[in-house]
Amino acid sequence: MPASYSRGCAVPRVVRAMLLALLVLITMQDYRGGAQAHERPYFMPSVERDRLHGLISKGGWAKEDYARLKSAASTGDGFAAGFLYALDGDPRDAAIANNGC
Repeated sequence: MPASYSRGCAVPRVVRAMLLALLVLITMQDYRGGAQAHERPYFMPSVERDRLHGLISKGGWAKEDYARLKSAASTGDGFAAGFLYALDGDPRDAAIANNGC
């Protein structure tokens, strides 16, 4: 009886290991596919950039946030500058982001 008990215990472990391996493979494929879907995966896609520029030009709250980010970037906030570089592409923001992060 102990031999059948140990066999019964090993099957769930093997199944769990296979499911975990399958989950890791699926996750890695999705991650790589997302990065390859954009021309510049570490920058903002042009559709999102256009959407945000539209919000900034039309919405008061967006203009205020944009001005706050510009002010923060001008004082050396690397994260704000990095976002603005992704949004506007200004090389000055990239320099601040490289120094500030």
